[in-house]
Amino acid sequence: MPLRLYSANLEFHIPYLQRLADEASAGLPEAVDRFTRGHQKFADRAFSDIVSAPPTLEDAQEVSAREHGFASWQDMADQCHAITSGEADEPAIDFFRAVEGNETDTVADCLGRHPDLVNAVASTGKAPLHKSTTREMVQLLLGHGADASMKH
Repeated sequence: MPLRLYSANLEFHIPYLQRLADEASAGLPEAVDRFTRGHQKFADRAFSDIVSAPPTLEDAQEVSAREHGFASWQDMADQCHAITSGEADEPAIDFFRAVEGNETDTVADCLGRHPDLVNAVASTGKAPLHKSTTREMVQLLLGHGADASMKH
């Protein structure tokens, strides 16, 4: 399942993506694996090759775009611009914010219209249950089918 946009502001994503590139450079297996799965340039390279010639921020942007279901960073950027200009809608952004803000009525309404959001994973790598801060929100999400076993 692709990640869902947490923010349509591209600058929001940059620190996360720089950290991803840095973690791959440091040899963290999960980060290196994301590059081998999410970037054609790294698909057939050995772990040690990726660490010794580390991915760049631009490489991490391409990985993130693919993890979000886009063909390229430019496609993701175009969609983010369309969202911020009002030409496109991304219900996950408001949904994640409502979960974090403990807005149970808004979350329930969102789930009524977009039930798939209950287990959506944000750009930050967290599902709604991971973002929940109150028992009421957790119960609401579980009642709508949230998967309590999902990792973040």
